[in-house]
Amino acid sequence: MLIKIFSVKFVTVLISFIFSIVLTNTLSQSDAGVYLTGVTLMTVISIFVKSGFDTYLIKINADITDKFSNYCNLVLLTLIPYAISISVWLIFYIKQDNVFLLFVIAAWSMSYFIITSAYLKTLGKIKLASIVEVSLLHLLLIIVYLTLPIDINLYNSIVILFTVSTFLSICIFILLYLNNRNKINLWKISFVESFSKSLSIMLSNLLDFLVIWLPSFILFLYATTEITAQFQIALRVSILASLPLMIINSISSPIIALYLKRSATFKLSELLQTSSLLGTFLTSMLIIFLLVFKDTVFGFFGDDYIIETPLLMLLLVGQFVNVISGSVGLTLMISGYGWVHFINSIFAIVLSLIVAAFVMPQNLIIGAAIGTLLAISIKNILGVICVYKIFKIVALPNRQAFSNLKIKRINEIFFNRN
Repeated sequence: MLIKIFSVKFVTVLISFIFSIVLTNTLSQSDAGVYLTGVTLMTVISIFVKSGFDTYLIKINADITDKFSNYCNLVLLTLIPYAISISVWLIFYIKQDNVFLLFVIAAWSMSYFIITSAYLKTLGKIKLASIVEVSLLHLLLIIVYLTLPIDINLYNSIVILFTVSTFLSICIFILLYLNNRNKINLWKISFVESFSKSLSIMLSNLLDFLVIWLPSFILFLYATTEITAQFQIALRVSILASLPLMIINSISSPIIALYLKRSATFKLSELLQTSSLLGTFLTSMLIIFLLVFKDTVFGFFGDDYIIETPLLMLLLVGQFVNVISGSVGLTLMISGYGWVHFINSIFAIVLSLIVAAFVMPQNLIIGAAIGTLLAISIKNILGVICVYKIFKIVALPNRQAFSNLKIKRINEIFFNRN
């Protein structure tokens, strides 16, 4: 089971990786830099729009049968922060003919994909959840890019993203509704309670994102779009190293919610330690692969994307620290300690920006990489410490975790929830 899930997740990430290659070979490096920055902005807006409802849905759907009603209610609630986002953007930027407007409008679809993925996870459909969250949109975009009989430029590439994402969102919701139309109980959950309990999750998710991507925003403001494009691609490639943790979190998030609800501390400890060790082992192999075949990997994006080894190594070290720390951030958010994770992220961002401010004037792209490395490392180290203080759990691997590193035992830990 675990191998099948890893295989599906690998394919979904590969499809997204291929879309980045198609994009960089379709648009000029300057336009690619603007597009990728727009996607980053869209992701930030989508974090506000989904308001932490994806994690909250996993929490409230633990051990209950009426999962679809909760899903529908939370999807409808996203329209409130979405309306706020659109209104604010129109007030401040409508007069500037800003190319990012459609990215902001398309942000609801991205938030919808993530909440839908969380719903599918609560049903145990981990593979389908990965496809919906990661690759289905990118697969359709690749098909459109390769078959549309027009020249793709920056403007129509944004229009295509908006159109395809909206169409896909509608299709997915209709299919889920038709399969569950007799099971809907609207407004069964409180608006105020949902927003209040998800607020810390939303803020933590937002800062989690900024921990990784804030330096690229700063780079976009002060560097050329060509440098921004190089850094964006380097960062996206380095994130491939954290693929094992992404897969593990997809599988373990409903289990963490269940163990927290049952106060099963020992099982939770075993899950976190095994997750950390398994993720570290697989990530180490990915890091070695990316360093050895660096030129080949970046060569797919085009001759303009020449990434120096020190830049890639800095970003990969940050991802290694992220993976070895395991699912500590996810545990804090699901358990109701999202504010702790939020404060950790703020501290990490502030400290990393202070350090990066001294380096970026000498070398913008290396300064951005150092800022990213420090922010990721500080946030995760503080997360490990907080999980220990709150739950008395050492999330890092111990001797017992090494003995659990067998396929049969790993399957028992991740799929036997009794």
